Amino acid sequence: MMLRAFIRSGISAAAVLALAMLPVTAQPVSIDPEPFRINLKLDDNTRSVIGAPPRANKSASFGLYFSGVWERVVSADAVDGKPGVYAALTERGTPLRISVETGQTVSKVTIEGPPDIERIGYGFVPSDDERFYSHATGSARLDRRGTALDSRRDSSVVPFALSSRGYGVYLPTEGDFRLDFGTSTDLFTFWAEGATVTFHFYTAPEPAEIIARFTESTGRMGLPPTAQYGVWKHRHNLDALDKIERDTRLLRAYDVASSAYVVDEAWATSSAQLTSTRDTGASTAMAVAELRDAGFNVMADVWPLVRSGTSAFEEAAARQLLVADSTGAPLMMPSPSRPQRDDSSTIDRDSARVALVDFTHPESESWWTNHVAQLARADVNGVILNEVALPDSGLYHGGEAESSLWRTWRQRYVHGTRKAFKDAGMKHPVIAGRAVDAGASRALSLVQSKGWTADFDSTTGLPAAVISAQSAGFAGVPLWTATPTTDSTTVHRSALARWIQFQAFTPSMHLDASYGVESWLADPEMASIIRRYSRLHSSLSTYLWHQYKTAKETGTPVMRPLMLEVPRSANRTDREDQYFLGPDVLVAPITDSTTARRVYLPPGEWMHLWSQDVYPGDMELDVKAPLDEIPVFVRRDRDALSSLLRPLYKRQRKGLASYLERLSLTEPAPPLSADVIQSQAPDSVDSTGEAEPDTTSTTSSSTSVSAPLDSQASVTDSVTAGSLPDVLKNAPTATAKAEVLRSFLVDLEEARLDIIYRKRQGLIAPVAAETLVERIVEIDRTTRLIISIIEA
Repeated sequence: MMLRAFIRSGISAAAVLALAMLPVTAQPVSIDPEPFRINLKLDDNTRSVIGAPPRANKSASFGLYFSGVWERVVSADAVDGKPGVYAALTERGTPLRISVETGQTVSKVTIEGPPDIERIGYGFVPSDDERFYSHATGSARLDRRGTALDSRRDSSVVPFALSSRGYGVYLPTEGDFRLDFGTSTDLFTFWAEGATVTFHFYTAPEPAEIIARFTESTGRMGLPPTAQYGVWKHRHNLDALDKIERDTRLLRAYDVASSAYVVDEAWATSSAQLTSTRDTGASTAMAVAELRDAGFNVMADVWPLVRSGTSAFEEAAARQLLVADSTGAPLMMPSPSRPQRDDSSTIDRDSARVALVDFTHPESESWWTNHVAQLARADVNGVILNEVALPDSGLYHGGEAESSLWRTWRQRYVHGTRKAFKDAGMKHPVIAGRAVDAGASRALSLVQSKGWTADFDSTTGLPAAVISAQSAGFAGVPLWTATPTTDSTTVHRSALARWIQFQAFTPSMHLDASYGVESWLADPEMASIIRRYSRLHSSLSTYLWHQYKTAKETGTPVMRPLMLEVPRSANRTDREDQYFLGPDVLVAPITDSTTARRVYLPPGEWMHLWSQDVYPGDMELDVKAPLDEIPVFVRRDRDALSSLLRPLYKRQRKGLASYLERLSLTEPAPPLSADVIQSQAPDSVDSTGEAEPDTTSTTSSSTSVSAPLDSQASVTDSVTAGSLPDVLKNAPTATAKAEVLRSFLVDLEEARLDIIYRKRQGLIAPVAAETLVERIVEIDRTTRLIISIIEA
């Protein structure tokens, strides 16, 4: 009777009617009363995949966390006249109500218990070969089996898991949660905080369809704004406007493709003024004007901090919009370093000059919107939102613990920033952030994963970033990028080259100044790699736009693991260190110091991007990868080649002549000045013994290389005296026949040899000659790709 009374008091007549009218679909969730079990059937009505049969005296069990103890559910009886509603009891007699709702794309199970229940969860025995996929940073593999995701330890995790058996599980919770994929036993368990918890179940024959159903119910990211396309250049320690001028001139002079410039300082938020924290003389307005004149979109780095002694700090403190300490005063922290999460005693009080905005306060979002609006008024195109760990020692609005406030804090931070730009009249601002949870990330235009190092470390370096890039798709984040951070003197040559190549085949390529891009331009081979891959990424914009559009419409990520794109390939190995960029590009990054690797080619025909060699699919292949090449294969069919490769050759151009003319191939790149090389040059030898650029020999190789930055050494006459003008004049169009294009390849080779000869004779500056040769080689490669399209 008590149990019946509990059920009657907790559910309204309207809710009962709604449950009774739920549609029946092909993937129902059902309840087995004894022993209690949640069953979820596949689309073809095969056996249930949730709640495997008992094994070794174990069976799937549902339970709740009550007074520090897990309790098993021992009985569940259907409530008469209430379809999909069950009255349940635990082994200790705790009453529960279970509601089952079956929808077209998602099925939901809601469990309600007494208000003092702390957690509700479920556990079952997976099959022996079952694999689980979810998003987590710093992981060495995609398959999460044998690991756990815990929001109390990592705020970047998402309460969603995809099973290789054809279902997904999502916990739409604002509190803490844990997904345990069998760390201590062979049980898969998941739980969420609260006395009422809803579990979402998705089933579909293909994993991509499960992602589509998950993102349909949680929301999807939109198309990125125009300012977000291209390559982003970051710059730290910007203490004077002349550094902007020198930096942008270097990028343009060395033809490093870059369309956006990120002022990576704590601009505008640490003070109430539009000034850098390092130099009050270089205002944001002046910097933006300088960058816009150079043809860049401008982004600003933002922290959720305000500096003491400013009017913004005084206002926020008076309104109690800042995280407080034990005395109720604002909790002061160093700027812009992140506070210690568990031990606030380590904070250096002498450097504690900033306070953290308490976005758990309901008035904080509107105040923040007004505060950040100054950036929008300064014609900044968007911001990168940094985050800090909410300190355990802080006091928050409402008196709740920081662990239960993180998602609310993040969502108001993101939405308040976006509103600042919208209110200023900017229709499509760039709002990049670190968030990956279903609430905040949907308001972002890009998720930028930070914390990586420009090395080959398996948990913090390139190998882990390749895994994280793919797993972001399991969180419903299709637009992902990574920016490694480390001191420029510690970056090894091969690691930087492999990072840049990987970034070129991600949705957004970022060149971070922290690994010293400028200094590496003194090394001809590294300069060629930086230039080559930044321009390649920019040339992929048409192809990437179509992938962004697909992601917006279906939730399919731009970077796709093999298991997502070819889940049923019979000979597919579990290679997690290669991925698809869209449906037609297969990327196999080099994640160590080697110059070769093994690649799995899915079914179909695949063309090696650099050699144009064609290989049959559904096989493994050993591929050479010199320092300047990343193994990339393109699906060899006419549609794929035309959509991907033709824009690389002819995009808003009539032919090769106008292509070369637009790039101003006869203008050499000016040299790096000696002071730039000496102040930013990396170590001479890395830990692998690989020789690094010799700045002494580089600076003395020619008078042109050692000349000041602003002395443009013109070699136009030398170049135009050779065979290159005739090649440009007679360049065929992209619609020419294959034999005409092959004849053009011969002319290109003659022009290349002519430039090499003139370099040896001292008639052309080395930097200019290398740039010309590199571009001619690129045209040669692209022409061969067009021939492949014609002959496909």
